[in-house]
Amino acid sequence: MDIKAMIVDDEVHILKNLSMVIPWAELGIEIVALAKNGVEALEQAEVHQPDLILSDIRMPMLDGIGLLQQLREQNHQCEVILLTGFTDFEYTRSAIRYGVKDYIVKPINYQELHEVIERIAGQIRSRKQEHVSEMRKWREMNEMAYQKLLFDALMGLSNPESRYLFDEKGMAIEQLRFILFVVDVDEYAQQARHWDERERKVWNFAIHNVLLDLIEEREIEATLLQMREGEWCILVEQREDRGLRQSDGMIAWAEDISYIVEHTLGFAVSIGVHEQAVGISELPPVYQQAKKTVHLHLMSKGSKVNVTAPKRTGASGETDKSDHTDDTNPFGETTETSETEASWWPVLEEFVSRLKRNDVSNMQQSLHDLQVYLQSISHLSLVRAERILQYFVLHLVREMRDMKILSAEQEERVWSKLEHSRGLKDLLLLIQYLMESSIEESVKKKTSEVLMIAAKEYIQRNLGRDLGIDEVAGFLEISSSYFSLIFKQHVGETFVEYVTRERMERALSLLVMSNKSITEISREVGYRERRYFTKVFQKCVGMTPSEYREKAIANAK
Repeated sequence: MDIKAMIVDDEVHILKNLSMVIPWAELGIEIVALAKNGVEALEQAEVHQPDLILSDIRMPMLDGIGLLQQLREQNHQCEVILLTGFTDFEYTRSAIRYGVKDYIVKPINYQELHEVIERIAGQIRSRKQEHVSEMRKWREMNEMAYQKLLFDALMGLSNPESRYLFDEKGMAIEQLRFILFVVDVDEYAQQARHWDERERKVWNFAIHNVLLDLIEEREIEATLLQMREGEWCILVEQREDRGLRQSDGMIAWAEDISYIVEHTLGFAVSIGVHEQAVGISELPPVYQQAKKTVHLHLMSKGSKVNVTAPKRTGASGETDKSDHTDDTNPFGETTETSETEASWWPVLEEFVSRLKRNDVSNMQQSLHDLQVYLQSISHLSLVRAERILQYFVLHLVREMRDMKILSAEQEERVWSKLEHSRGLKDLLLLIQYLMESSIEESVKKKTSEVLMIAAKEYIQRNLGRDLGIDEVAGFLEISSSYFSLIFKQHVGETFVEYVTRERMERALSLLVMSNKSITEISREVGYRERRYFTKVFQKCVGMTPSEYREKAIANAK
């Protein structure tokens, strides 16, 4: 039964009749309490929180009108039906003033009462369903805001004011510590080669759901974020207000994840774990370190789970190597040459970063950096050098595909060249071809996704300022009219609509997850005048910022 009811009357036989004559069970209503006067009813209402109260008006100690008044003063949201033998206007006016739902005149017509109760019960159910829907929507919005905050933090795009944010349980974000996992599908570039876009989405969705299930089964506070196709980041919260360490068994859990994903879906995954909990400001370098560890060990076909936490020292001051530290290079050698061999990672990451920013001039610098790097590994064995360059190709293909700057024809050409490569010279030529192709595509596609990626990143970094089309177009080195045209084509909304929506999403996050004033939030999302911010917010959200915050707080209780 989804509705709780209480009957209040000073006449015992009427209480019994009302509890027996009305088919409460058939109406989906449970009688949770009976009371003989208003004082007793108030006590019972506090205990049982009924949804519906059926009460007589004239009673000793506290009558029905007094009961209704105090219920409203105490913020009880129940519906009240009054039973009265009087038609006095003052009674009716008082009942209406305090929000009586209906009233029945004695002697009671039970059929009429049945119909009134059934009608009001339907209204209560509708209100409850609406409340559940609002709660679900609020939780989803809150979760989306939290995920966006963490995603931006991992990508190094966090707003410096994020340390003032609070999570849904009221804890400041800066107090949270995270254990970070990077889950990456082995040889994703090769596997996805044979899939169309729909198949890639289906398989990524399937892996995402398996990872979510594993998080729920462990019953831990963790957030799952997909960083790109075939790669996810899991952030496990470590709260200062808890004695329980969620880090216990994390390495074994990572091994379970690898095993279950492979045996459930047939995909081998490698996992990088940073087992030392870090704050939100430390996430970007830790994320990059975990990614690097995954890729280096995948090259060597080593363990599926690799820990990136710093080495710990024992009592003697010597390094303790019993804790899965990353103290070998990708081919099982000692650390003496690992830095030289692993230095391809920053070369590649810097090139990809410049590619995403459409920084064509500095992409040429990356080609030079690659030449310098290749000279630095000239002392390596042929097999080891080839393996590094092969992985360089695969990683670059994956990034270019993810950015949609590698056509199907170009990708097939790369695979063909890779399969028929006959040594270092062929691999070097292939890498040169890929990097030059990406630069060429970046220049050619100043009207496509690459340019929009750069525009969106710039907008995100500058949401708190008075941001205009001319500024963003100037940053991209194209005309304002051309920028407006291609922005609408690729994003599906105008520049103003997009910036407004992004500002409202950030404002929603701050309203729910911080204790900042409306004026402070207004300025932080780019509105100097609170009045104008409120007007825009109300138009977009359907309520004022204050109303939204109050509703969010009420729903969270």
